[in-house]
Amino acid sequence: QVIVGLNNDQKKFMLGTIIDRVESGHRYLIKWCDETESYQEEEHLFGTFSTHNEHQINYYVLAVDGDQYIYKPARIKKILNDKRTLNIRFLDADQQNREVEVPSAATFVITEAYYKEIIKRLHE
Repeated sequence: QVIVGLNNDQKKFMLGTIIDRVESGHRYLIKWCDETESYQEEEHLFGTFSTHNEHQINYYVLAVDGDQYIYKPARIKKILNDKRTLNIRFLDADQQNREVEVPSAATFVITEAYYKEIIKRLHE
């Protein structure tokens, strides 16, 4: 199964494939898009099994960055009329918090608490 997950070694959200479920079933072996493999907890994996919450302005999401082909935390700034497109702001100081439009179906809503946890992890 294809997923978006947090690759702890790369400190990035990347595409990957679940290879195996280990231990109690909440930990998985992932083969990442760069061909490396590592384990990840279920809470850091997103895909077809993820709950799809309705998008709202100022919600936090994981969204694909078309420039770098990875997923990054972002915040919804505007929902376009068709509701299929979101205007988001990547929360990335290196990229000067740039705003882009992305398909809403390619995003995953995350909580503010999860966002804060991820920012802390990515900058350790």
